[in-house]
Amino acid sequence: MIKTKCYKQAALAVLLTGSLLATSVSAAINWSAMNGPAGGQISSFEFIDNNTIWASSKEGLVYKSTDAGVSWQPVLGLKGSSSINNALQIEIDSSGKYYALIGGSLYSSGDQGANWTHISDDISGIYLDSNDLLYKSDVGLDTSVFQYVVTVSSSSDGGANWAELGELARNVTSAASVITEDAGGNLYAMIYPNGVYRSTDGGANWSEITELSAFPVALDADQAGNLYASTNDGVFVSNDNGASWTEKTDVTTSVDHFSIGNGSVYAANWNKSTYWRSDDQGASWQSVLLSQSDTLINRLDVSPTGDLYINAYPRYDRLVFDMPNPQAGRILKIPAGGSESYLGANSGLGHAGLNRLLQSGSNLVAMAEYGNIWISTDGGNSWSIPASAPAVGVFGLGQHGGTLYAMSSSGIYGSDDDGASWTQLSAESGHYSEFASDGNGRLYIYGEYDLKVSDDNGVNWSVLSFGLTDCHGRSTDDENALAVSSDGVHVFINECYSNDAGANWTKSTFPATSSKVIHSLLLDDSGKLLAGKNIGGIEASVDNGTSYSLSNGGMDSFGQNPGGLSTLFKDNSDTFYALAPYGVGAYLSGVWSSTDGGANWLRDNTGLPALPVHGEFGALAMTQLSDGRLLLSTAGSGLYVSGSGSSGGSGGGSTADTTAPVISVPANITVAAESADGTAATQTDIAAFLSAASATDDVDGSVSVSNDVPATFAADSTTTVTFTATDAAGNTATATATVTVQAFDSGSSGGTSGGSSGGTTGGTSGGTTGGTSDGSGSAGALGWSGILLMLLMSLVRRRPCSGLRKPD
Repeated sequence: MIKTKCYKQAALAVLLTGSLLATSVSAAINWSAMNGPAGGQISSFEFIDNNTIWASSKEGLVYKSTDAGVSWQPVLGLKGSSSINNALQIEIDSSGKYYALIGGSLYSSGDQGANWTHISDDISGIYLDSNDLLYKSDVGLDTSVFQYVVTVSSSSDGGANWAELGELARNVTSAASVITEDAGGNLYAMIYPNGVYRSTDGGANWSEITELSAFPVALDADQAGNLYASTNDGVFVSNDNGASWTEKTDVTTSVDHFSIGNGSVYAANWNKSTYWRSDDQGASWQSVLLSQSDTLINRLDVSPTGDLYINAYPRYDRLVFDMPNPQAGRILKIPAGGSESYLGANSGLGHAGLNRLLQSGSNLVAMAEYGNIWISTDGGNSWSIPASAPAVGVFGLGQHGGTLYAMSSSGIYGSDDDGASWTQLSAESGHYSEFASDGNGRLYIYGEYDLKVSDDNGVNWSVLSFGLTDCHGRSTDDENALAVSSDGVHVFINECYSNDAGANWTKSTFPATSSKVIHSLLLDDSGKLLAGKNIGGIEASVDNGTSYSLSNGGMDSFGQNPGGLSTLFKDNSDTFYALAPYGVGAYLSGVWSSTDGGANWLRDNTGLPALPVHGEFGALAMTQLSDGRLLLSTAGSGLYVSGSGSSGGSGGGSTADTTAPVISVPANITVAAESADGTAATQTDIAAFLSAASATDDVDGSVSVSNDVPATFAADSTTTVTFTATDAAGNTATATATVTVQAFDSGSSGGTSGGSSGGTTGGTSGGTTGGTSDGSGSAGALGWSGILLMLLMSLVRRRPCSGLRKPD
């Protein structure tokens, strides 16, 4: 819950937009973020105002939008946890200081979220009252009776010190996850599944409100003092400070989300396509069905002016076998009094994971984890779904010659124009996730417990018989693997192989302690076969799959990654890459590379974000662009491109430069006011500040930088300067830094400048040495006292302006 308050803006810290902080040592590659198809699972929205929105994802990442959700940028310094809910809660005090709680960790920021300081952990709920008193709840064990006890504490110094107010409840299974305040100043806390508690004395004493007949899930209060509790049995409303509650029988299901704004109350269940709305303070409710009936509500929040935001998500029972509409995973916006609309497909928020990436001609073609096909015709800057592509259930994507193939629940589709249009080739349908071809034109598809082949470009398919039943595919597409030699003689599926074009099959021999669950296979031109497993890393075979040996040199804990290896890839320079989508604890995920045929591996994660849920960044798929650069898909964080190619690209001409320049900006500066009007942009320190900005591009080298500075910087103010750099391909990057001009002081001006108002000679003497000559002495004295006064004033916290608004 955010309290909107009016305050005088303090100096802003430098915030580099469009860049991500590297968290690991790179072997060779520097990755940079680019656009990708939108989609993802959002844990929460928080509205600072109607245009500025913060959001957190299920991976524990935080994003920010300043254009009402049209575009989003990652927020550095905040991260969630792998063990608890990653819903984001932001509170703002009267001085403009931010407090953020995510994943049980509390942070503060004095520059509107540009930089964050970690305060403490293991907190389940926070609340900031109208007097800037910060509350938190904790749970601890009373060892004398072996009961868990929830206590509430308060802090008047921003979380530096806490005073325990009293015991909220004991013999509980969780801490208070919600603390809120009604119009009369009473505090309320919710403990799942115990109930709702109330304090009328600022948190010192608490009593349980027992009228609720179901487990509470969420709790909130509106400006009129009405309380709303969502439970696993519906919605309860209290109009008398919790003394009595009325169950609203027109809300007919468990409710997980509440949102209050602009006089309306919204409630929703995360696995429904329907939400409820009340415009009369909870007295009556009406149900609203989303127009996309295959879309579920994952998160619902309303802006201060009444615009409803819904994170749309696919139905789980159709996730594998009958994929939903292509909008799944995006943000649905319903303006106050308006109709549904989906925000931009390239918003930057929680990108849909891409399980396959291909380059076909000048186009990029991808298969999303939601079962859609996306294409980009401009090097990845924008993406779209071809109208003729399979509408549901795409499980695999492959390429042979100049044709693309998509395996879906409605049949096999092909494209001969780089993914722009698709035609159904065959009614052969099923959960076929793997595709391969040999040098003779034979196509192979694998999955759903069988291997099929086509000798007529995908029109007709026949089953390639098996000799061992335990070589068949598994139930999920990330546990199927297929590789075929160029001559078609050697065929490999999971842990089995055939050296006679699939007529007979034999089980491979692995070390006794080895895992045999294969996620990916890569067959090198030299005949070396690499197998990426779910546990144990990589094993290699040099005898056509007969036997394997461990090939994990340099991988450390990555070799035991329980998340498995989703993809093995080889670029044009014969460098091998291993991609791990998930890591747990010390087990690392991300990108590893090998330049010696897989014998030794190095991390290649520089420029990739850390995903706190999975320990590190998760990698899904990779392809090489025609200019030699590598394109990488991530598990929920979008697309990344390598800074330069591993080798010259093979054929197809050159791909457009899609990487924006990197801007280096100077540190924030503070200067004295030259006059009551402020300080000119030509002042020495400001001029040096502006000229210190520079930009480099991986294609064009040094790039010129422009800025939006005013002719004069106003006195007693902070101005954010935006620096912009555009490369020859039109890719633009921006970064910001600030200029703070102090309040004007005539004594300071006279003494410091040498007395432009106190005589030329005397003023110079007085301003420099304290002065004794007529005029200059007094000017100099005023100068030093002015400087001292400014220093003292800079330490005084500015008073907030009036017009504080109570929380929604």
